[in-house]
Amino acid sequence: MGRRSAQQKAHSAQNLAKINNSGVDHENISPAPPEQSLSSEYLLRRRLHRECTRSADLRKQLRNEHDQKTRADATNQHLKQTLHTYHTEFQTVLEEHGDEVRVLRASLQKNALAMEEMNQRVGEAMEYAAYSEEALNKLAAEREIEASEAHRRREMFEREQLARREAMEREEIKRKDLLVAEEMLKRKMLDIEMVEHRERVAREDNHRREQEKRRLEEIAKEDRERRQWWSEMAEEEAHQRQWWFEMTERNTHQQAEMERETYQRLQQMISESMHAEYDRDVARLDEEYHLIEEASNRTLEEMEEDLEQKEEEIDELLTALEVARRRDDEARHQGDRSAEELNQLSEVLALTKSKLIQVKKENKALRMHKHCTASCIEAALQKGLDKGKQIMENSKTLKLKEKGVFTESARALIRDLAKHGVPSSRIDSTIHVFAAAMGVAVEGHVSERTVNQVILEGGVASMIQVVEEVHVAEAIALSGDGSTLRSQNVESKHVLLPARSYEPVNSDSPPKPGPRFVNRSLGIMPSIDHKSETQFQGWKDAVCDMYELYNQTPNGKQYPINPAEFAANIAGMCSDHAADQKKLARFIEQWKKKCLREIAGEQLLLEMELPELMEFLFRESERNIKSIGGIERWEALPEEERIKQNKETYKRTCQELGEESFAKLTDTERKTLETFVWGGCCMHKAMNATKGGYQKMSLAWGVANLDGPVKLMNKDNAAAAAKGGETAAKERAEEVSQGGAFKALSLAGLVFHNNKDDKKGHQDNVKLHGQASMATNILNFPDTSNTRYQSYEHAAEEVVINREFYVSYLHFIGEKKGNGELNHMEANVLKAFEDVPTLTEMVVLVLYSQAISQPYMRFVRKSDQELTNLLDLGPLHDQVKIHCQQIVDNPEILLSPDATYVHGALDGQQWHRPEAIYAAIRMMPNLPDLRTMVVAFFKGALETWERFTTEFLPGGVIANLSEAQREKIFIKPTNDDNEGGLGIARIAK
Repeated sequence: MGRRSAQQKAHSAQNLAKINNSGVDHENISPAPPEQSLSSEYLLRRRLHRECTRSADLRKQLRNEHDQKTRADATNQHLKQTLHTYHTEFQTVLEEHGDEVRVLRASLQKNALAMEEMNQRVGEAMEYAAYSEEALNKLAAEREIEASEAHRRREMFEREQLARREAMEREEIKRKDLLVAEEMLKRKMLDIEMVEHRERVAREDNHRREQEKRRLEEIAKEDRERRQWWSEMAEEEAHQRQWWFEMTERNTHQQAEMERETYQRLQQMISESMHAEYDRDVARLDEEYHLIEEASNRTLEEMEEDLEQKEEEIDELLTALEVARRRDDEARHQGDRSAEELNQLSEVLALTKSKLIQVKKENKALRMHKHCTASCIEAALQKGLDKGKQIMENSKTLKLKEKGVFTESARALIRDLAKHGVPSSRIDSTIHVFAAAMGVAVEGHVSERTVNQVILEGGVASMIQVVEEVHVAEAIALSGDGSTLRSQNVESKHVLLPARSYEPVNSDSPPKPGPRFVNRSLGIMPSIDHKSETQFQGWKDAVCDMYELYNQTPNGKQYPINPAEFAANIAGMCSDHAADQKKLARFIEQWKKKCLREIAGEQLLLEMELPELMEFLFRESERNIKSIGGIERWEALPEEERIKQNKETYKRTCQELGEESFAKLTDTERKTLETFVWGGCCMHKAMNATKGGYQKMSLAWGVANLDGPVKLMNKDNAAAAAKGGETAAKERAEEVSQGGAFKALSLAGLVFHNNKDDKKGHQDNVKLHGQASMATNILNFPDTSNTRYQSYEHAAEEVVINREFYVSYLHFIGEKKGNGELNHMEANVLKAFEDVPTLTEMVVLVLYSQAISQPYMRFVRKSDQELTNLLDLGPLHDQVKIHCQQIVDNPEILLSPDATYVHGALDGQQWHRPEAIYAAIRMMPNLPDLRTMVVAFFKGALETWERFTTEFLPGGVIANLSEAQREKIFIKPTNDDNEGGLGIARIAK
């Protein structure tokens, strides 16, 4: 093969030399069709064609480069060298194929003309490219001017921001000074309390001294009484002496005189002794009293001086606080002016941005105009491919970390994978597998512990985000639901609010109309029970934890947010129609009213003048201390308890002031502020309406004295009922056993649906048998064993459409078994599928599903559900009730052989499952009681719809809402978010 190819090359070179000598233009050679004898010529033409294409591509790629001419010359030189090589090959070919030279020469001449025409077109394209390049340069210069102007405005904006930050810092410094002043004022208050305490001690000392003085006076009184007694005793002694003197008259006069003198001297001594002792006691008491009085006067004078000094200090402090407050107001006004200037600058920037967008559009139009020709399009594609290859080469490595820290993009990737169900232990391997499939190398690994930590960080960030969004929202709506996971009560909570989009703006796609509402999850948390009080406390705890977390952030420490704002912003709630949920809604409404008053009272406190505020706080603090039991008990409390008492006092005070503020409002203003709307989930409305209709239909058999559906007894009850005679066991079995469509479809779901236990049910045998016998695909039988919306209606549709198949399949199963019999459950299903009343109920379910349920679900769960407000669905529910009443009045809307979806369906649209309607129409002649059951079912459904749509009644809260309130309050029509979240939690657990 090597020698042959060398010979061919030699012959081609000889032939090419001959052609060269004949004056043929070798640069314009085009490929010729291949023949067996011209394989080398075909190969040569293919190569020439490829080289021509390559030269054209090179011209296209280099037209926007500054060295176009140099590279074009290099390309032409390369082509000449290539043609010279091919010339040698042509000489060899000409030597071998001399007879075909003339034909080839003519072809080459034609190709030369074509090549000249192509060169002319390329020249024109190059001229157009030069013109386009000049236009682009001019546009680039304009864009540079616009960019410099935008840069200048951006610098102005940054300077304004810097000034605003400085103003905010000054305001913060003043606020801190105000806090320091308040702290000093608190200290002064404590000093005043100490002075009061000293006064109280001094008063107690004075009281004690007065008591001592009274005691001394009592002692002096006792002394006087004792002296009087001594006087009386002396007088009595004198009388005795007189008596003795009279009795002793017989004595001598001298003895009598001596005794009289002795008695007088004794009396004088006693009197002098008693008076001297009394005078000494009185003098001592007077001296002590004067000393105590002087000490008390000095103490009172000192206390008065201290009080005067404290009053002067308080006056100075109040003056300083007033000055600080005025400065704070000035700083706020300056901040407001800065904010206005910032808004003006933002408008200018927005205008500049719009101009830039317009310039970009014009630039894009010029580019599209530039690339209108085929050659330009090919060059742009090639250039894009080259750039894409370059970008791919530069981004062949995914770095999970930068300087040892996981990047934000890596954290977002981890959270996205976890959100889509990838286990934490497989996040790392998943990243590496996908990166390898995309040809990207991954630097670093992520452990399971890091994955869990990143997910927790995302949860914390989401809570902070919710607080910020609630803070700026005008109104929010709550929704929640509960379930049980492995005997553990869990609660799911969501808050719906207006929020900005965090996604990048795409100018090509127009924004959706109306405000953008988002549903934020507050998590799925366990609870001890499902009582309304427990759920309400769970909401309060979740909100307090969320706001406590936010207030610990740097921004929250600088600008803390009151948790009462969350409850005050609540304007609506969506839940199911259970009594505990309605009670929970009442609790939340009361919580909202309480927090509204607390915020209003706090605003009044902030608007008070400083002296008035201080006096008010002193009065409330004194009342709080008195309620505790006095200053001694207050000081004996722990610090945490005192802080708690102060917070409760502050809340109580704010609520009292807020109540006074609300009392001054008009009824309209108060109702507007206290607006709270509760709405029931539309899915629960539809489900309960189906239940209500079925219950009414079940009772209609007995009311109309008709034979109802066959009883589908379990094995034990069937054995008891099979016994002869009338026994209590037989009566009991017939009483507790049920029948009808719901019971039959429930058993059919257990028999035909894919069971968790692969040894139970028929699993995929039903579908395989259907494919073999009917040449059609049998769908999975609806899961009626679990709580699924409309599962019984879907099951009824499946049975009505494929009843004959299921009956034949059950007969086949019975014949295949060894004993030739079905088990008890299968026999019950077969019995129900062959029972006319049971089939009648199934057909009624099909008609209701296609006429009401499916159109209703189409509306409330449509693709733009995020724009569907529950508050606007009053007319829809009125239409549902009107349509039910129309069918009750005229069942032929559905029972007529000519019935169509135009009049039969709620929305007048195509049947959701037309084959079910057609199958039901085929069965109608064999169902004599169908009309009666349809009327009964729709009557029951209508009564249930009336009962479950009371929130839309005229004169209710929703009906009285204004247009502005309807735009502000948004409630999703279904509770799918919470129920879906609980389902995901069940799967994850």
